[in-house]
Amino acid sequence: MVEQLTTKNLEFEEAVKEKDLIIEDLRDYAETIAEFEEEHQHFEQQLQDELDTRDSEIKSLEKHLITQRDKVKDLQGTLHKFRTQVASLKDENERMNRQLMAQVSASSEARAHSSQVLTRFAQLEQRLSQARTNDVLSSLARIDAREAADRLLLIRAYVPANVDMDEPAQNMVLILLRIKDLAKI
Repeated sequence: MVEQLTTKNLEFEEAVKEKDLIIEDLRDYAETIAEFEEEHQHFEQQLQDELDTRDSEIKSLEKHLITQRDKVKDLQGTLHKFRTQVASLKDENERMNRQLMAQVSASSEARAHSSQVLTRFAQLEQRLSQARTNDVLSSLARIDAREAADRLLLIRAYVPANVDMDEPAQNMVLILLRIKDLAKI
């Protein structure tokens, strides 16, 4: 029995050694698993941080995309308004060109009529100017004649009675000499 017990004891010791080896292996596995778990957690944390960063970038890009879409809508609205205004301006330009052509033709007719009227007016003005000139000249001649008659009346008082006033060329010298004599007195 001692042999059996020794054998069993040896078997148990071998079993205990095997179990100790298994336990040692399991502890190594546990440490390796713990290291893997720690590396896994660290890697998972890195991935989570990267995911958070990517999510933040995606949200930022989505906001930017929404802003850009709003800008595109505004620009499309502005472009539509611009095109509408351009079309309206083209229509207005064509209408104004038609009006201008009508006015040009009417203006050329009016210009021709105006030219005729101006020509007639210039002729009338010329005739009126000639008539005024003639009227002024005749008025000046009448005034000169009146002044000459008035002077003649004034001078006659100082002219000797023997001087004939109808022959002015010969008697002018006598009249001037008489006036000088009177001026000396």
